[in-house]
Amino acid sequence: DGVQPGQGGLGIVKAATAEIGNKEEPKNSDYIKYNDWYYGEHKKAQWCAIFVTYIASKTGYLGTEIPKTAGVKPMQQYFVQKGSWRAARRGYDPKPGDIVIFQYDAPGDYGHVAIVVDYNASTGQVTTIGGNEGHGDPEGGRVKRQTYASKDSASIAGYGKINCKEDANTSGILKRKNYNEQIK
Repeated sequence: DGVQPGQGGLGIVKAATAEIGNKEEPKNSDYIKYNDWYYGEHKKAQWCAIFVTYIASKTGYLGTEIPKTAGVKPMQQYFVQKGSWRAARRGYDPKPGDIVIFQYDAPGDYGHVAIVVDYNASTGQVTTIGGNEGHGDPEGGRVKRQTYASKDSASIAGYGKINCKEDANTSGILKRKNYNEQIK
């Protein structure tokens, strides 16, 4: 897949992009290769956080920028403890490679996590790649790209800011309006 550890946000996005289309077998079963990797056995489990953990392991950021966890809430707590949590609706512009955490009915009810691929400052849209997307629909859970109307959509709790020293060398790329063109 051409991803080498230590490529910053660009490497995280490249690694996630290479996984698009992987899906549960059988459909809607929660059986997927990421759970096999995480648990060391063929196990049924919710896997959005495990997908993010898997990408972190492929890019060299597991345990330094992104925790090894199967849970969304522990992932959010890790970012808070590390000082890299950026709550939504507080002016933070997410960067490619950041981790977006979604909440459900109430603040603190964290239920999903994905990787930021792109943020378009002129439209406010944020594009992500996540695991366990589409669970319950006819295609079943899979790795999928999604676009949200706003970086501050009500379902977005906030972002785990990824501080990759390598991004200092690619800041021109990361600030481009169409970041997706850089990962093709």
